[in-house]
Amino acid sequence: MLGNSLVSVIIPAWNVEKYIFRALDSCIAQSYKNLEIILVDDGSDDGTIEIVKRYQEKDKRIRLIQRNHEGVSAARNAGIENAQGQKIVFLDSDDWMTVETVQLLMEYSNRYPQYLIGGSPLFIDEGYEEKNGIDHADKNFEAVVLNKNESLMNTDTQKYRNASVQYKLFDLETIRKYNIHFDKEILYGEDGLFVFEYLYHVNGMVYLNTNIWNYLVRKKSSTRGWYNEKFMTSIYAVEKMMDYSENSSDEIRNMLESFVVVKALNMFRRYLDSGEKRTETALLYKAYIKKYKKAYFKRASLAEKIRTNMIVYMPYGVYEKIYKKKHYINEVKKWR
Repeated sequence: MLGNSLVSVIIPAWNVEKYIFRALDSCIAQSYKNLEIILVDDGSDDGTIEIVKRYQEKDKRIRLIQRNHEGVSAARNAGIENAQGQKIVFLDSDDWMTVETVQLLMEYSNRYPQYLIGGSPLFIDEGYEEKNGIDHADKNFEAVVLNKNESLMNTDTQKYRNASVQYKLFDLETIRKYNIHFDKEILYGEDGLFVFEYLYHVNGMVYLNTNIWNYLVRKKSSTRGWYNEKFMTSIYAVEKMMDYSENSSDEIRNMLESFVVVKALNMFRRYLDSGEKRTETALLYKAYIKKYKKAYFKRASLAEKIRTNMIVYMPYGVYEKIYKKKHYINEVKKWR
């Protein structure tokens, strides 16, 4: 019956012997017991697989899928293909859930069966897990119910955490019916694209305004280092949202166009901070900003409009010198 649906927890893993025990322990400890725990190993060459096999001896709900290294998107897609549950939760291998996470998500899924159900993470710096991690969610919270348009319109905000597939409950039938999957070509922003496509096919979202998740901020996280050319794919992700939502309202289209500019401006500044010298990359960001700045200016302050026009219309070399002088950036790459 729906109230006791099988939930598939999909955990992509690659060389995480230092962290995987917490993710698995949190799955085993769930108050909601009707789970299958799918660990998709993405070609680990450390002790990850051996640890998972030891856990399998303790809990038969754990399934191990071994693959060659293709990245987190391919691993999650493999988890979706092999899932047998009616619902899906995506858990990264270095994060861990509170005891009630799945129970809370399922309770609200039963009340709102055609909605995406999501909660909030607690961000914990590596090294402070024992001190700051939480085992139980605070039950004293209000649930926010958003219709489809309201959910999609929050794609460019952090308010409801739609940039991540974690701390959410998805319906597997919906995912398979509409062939929703993780785009392996999108290396940054693939989560947000997946959530956007999913929201496009359901009635909206229910947001549980409480921490149900421990999100580990790793010291060597790939998203926290210097500039990376692969960051450009986060812009491609938003462009795919535009293609996907051709029949959506002008309001959603304008939000997405503005979102492209926000991302391009952010990456442009990170590029300048890094000391990189490939001018063509900066010019590409400038082209995106120029193309969609009309939508961005509908939301931007006067100061933001002035800065944006300086980036668009001032010769790149001139703007680069002004920016570096203002921000005291020398030729040594700041992020390295």
